[in-house]
Amino acid sequence: MRALALALVVLGLCSACGSSAAQPARRFVVVTPLGGMSGLSRVESVDARGRVVRTIARRAFDASVSPDGRLVALDESNGLYVERISGSRPRLLVRSIPDIWGPASVWSPDSNQLLVAVSGGSRLAVVTVATGAERLLPLPEKPSVTYTPVGWSGAAHEILFEAGSGCCLKRLLVARPTGASPQEIYAVDAGENDSPYASWSPDGKRVAYTAEFDDPDWGMGVIDVASGRTTALDNRNQFLQAPVWAPDSSRFAVGLSVFSNRGVRLYSTGMPSATPVAWTGAGLYLTAESAGSAKLIFAPTGQNSAETVFSLPHHREFSSVQPLG
Repeated sequence: MRALALALVVLGLCSACGSSAAQPARRFVVVTPLGGMSGLSRVESVDARGRVVRTIARRAFDASVSPDGRLVALDESNGLYVERISGSRPRLLVRSIPDIWGPASVWSPDSNQLLVAVSGGSRLAVVTVATGAERLLPLPEKPSVTYTPVGWSGAAHEILFEAGSGCCLKRLLVARPTGASPQEIYAVDAGENDSPYASWSPDGKRVAYTAEFDDPDWGMGVIDVASGRTTALDNRNQFLQAPVWAPDSSRFAVGLSVFSNRGVRLYSTGMPSATPVAWTGAGLYLTAESAGSAKLIFAPTGQNSAETVFSLPHHREFSSVQPLG
């Protein structure tokens, strides 16, 4: 743990340190795989000691928490459900969610809408959470094209999604949720199962991506949304995961690196599988596997140290961890 604490010094998580250490969240939504080839996971609300407060779903393919921390969207075998994290009867929002690479739904910043893949992934719809009303986006519907939702801009004025044409063209596109023609900002000829992992900065100006391709120019980079200009970044190590942006959009974490306008800062946690999963005003959260136990690690903003928030001895990994504040 000393190695982890010392190594995180180079992260530079803030420009000015506060007088007291930021504290980790008190509650989390944790998604842990059930094992085997089913792709199913258990979704639970846990406290800061890793104790289960409530089991939200025993068998779900994916789960995502709304930005306001009140609701959770559950991708289950027969559709997309929404329920309150504090407890409520799950409400079926969209039937027949497709089996696609990546998430089936993404929350809008105001927690009022979801961008959802429908019709076997051949269409995208914006769904109003309160009413369940669907609005299909006017995108070309072709048997060979599968759409995957990726994210929303900070003001919810634009959406980001992927269009994949089997093997091997993968494209990232931006469009207004009201239906304007999409703008392509990234395209690469990839393998059948290879796709870019992308994340939109909170200020809506840039998209960071990672992709596991042989060409280093496509492995990791940042796209300026307004101009479409792509800047390839240091890619000595391949990390196929979604970048995690800082709340102020000044930098993002992926793998063992933090990227900013000042360059790349590498760090070693002493735990090779450590992965950034969330970045809040309080600090950066990472997950790691050590001695057969899944761990959640917290690096407070303004401090040059890190701590293990909790361990789950009976789980070897997390599918996702989302702090609730």
